[in-house]
Amino acid sequence: MNYLAHLLLAERRSLCPAGTLLGDVLRGPVEALEPAEVRRAVWHHRRLDSFTDTHPAFLRAKRRIDPTYRHFRGVMVDIFFDHYLARHWNTFHHQPLTAFCQRMYRQLLCRSESTELRPRIEAMARIDLLGSYVSVEGIDRALGSVSRRIRRSNGLDQGGRELQRHYDALESDFLAFFPQAVAFGDGLDHEALR
Repeated sequence: MNYLAHLLLAERRSLCPAGTLLGDVLRGPVEALEPAEVRRAVWHHRRLDSFTDTHPAFLRAKRRIDPTYRHFRGVMVDIFFDHYLARHWNTFHHQPLTAFCQRMYRQLLCRSESTELRPRIEAMARIDLLGSYVSVEGIDRALGSVSRRIRRSNGLDQGGRELQRHYDALESDFLAFFPQAVAFGDGLDHEALR
């Protein structure tokens, strides 16, 4: 699962947006994180990632991607699924995508917990990364950005071709996956992390 999906699902449970993005950055045990709202959001993020990584529709989508991308296929499908979420946004959220994205950027930038993420969030807001997922070109830019952050050769900057090559099949995979991800995220018990 990528940024847009994590933010949507965190909001459904009134979780801290910065905490849910920290789930991609922080390593180690969650139990020591403070404040509690950040701890719950990171935990939620990690549980959703575990659910995603083992879901049959996600695994099917990964198998569609050219094997030369090896372990980056999961990263690609995460980003591709954010594209389909953006395309089907009105099915999953009452607020228009543009308004949701702008609200998320404002919330993320005003929270003290986002200090570690601030440069990344400022860059996201500047180019409207979340809103750009609605287009294939936006996905190409996102993959190119990920590619540049990885030191070894990875080919992700060309990964958008895989989205175009398997567009309808990947969309079917997303539509089979995401409602179940919503139900899973809504059912997580955050009280266990008090």
